[in-house]
Amino acid sequence: MPNIRDSKRLIPLGRLPVLPAWVSGSRAYGAMSSSNSGAVIATDGEIPAYLITAPFLKAAIRVAADELGIESATVMPLTKHLIRLWKTDDQLSATLKSKIDEESPNPSPIPEKFFAVVISQDSISINATVPEDSIHDVVPVNDADGISAGWYFGNDQLLEIIQTPPAAWYCQNYNHPNGDPDTGKCHTCGGPMKK
Repeated sequence: MPNIRDSKRLIPLGRLPVLPAWVSGSRAYGAMSSSNSGAVIATDGEIPAYLITAPFLKAAIRVAADELGIESATVMPLTKHLIRLWKTDDQLSATLKSKIDEESPNPSPIPEKFFAVVISQDSISINATVPEDSIHDVVPVNDADGISAGWYFGNDQLLEIIQTPPAAWYCQNYNHPNGDPDTGKCHTCGGPMKK
């Protein structure tokens, strides 16, 4: 059986943006666009806590924009989007799911458990054997010296999601692509963003 280093499920440390969980969804989405990755690692202090996927975050910002206006939605922190996801409000959950299916570039629907994933607090060695089963979908990987080397993804569908570049945001005026929703204005012409 191959080790973690040789597996196709190891994502190197610098591949995914890592940001504090208190940053805005807009800033996190911009970091995903800049790194051409489909997810961001949100930290709680110095500890990697959550993997937040681009389809979920874009849908969450759009749902918040419908409720609060785009200016408020773009400054909402990642933690607030996560609270809204995990809150037991069936209407909000159904709305989010339908928006995520609209936003996802993947042909198959994204399971809800992959919208945002809690990262394991236990790490594995880069030289360890690939686990048969893991209760965690994202596990930190350390090199032989115990230094962070990346992330092991225990699920192929989640691995595909994080390797799919995030969808662009477009302005209403001229359909200019934008890497993030910023403050609800197009980076090129200053026009409003499409919802």
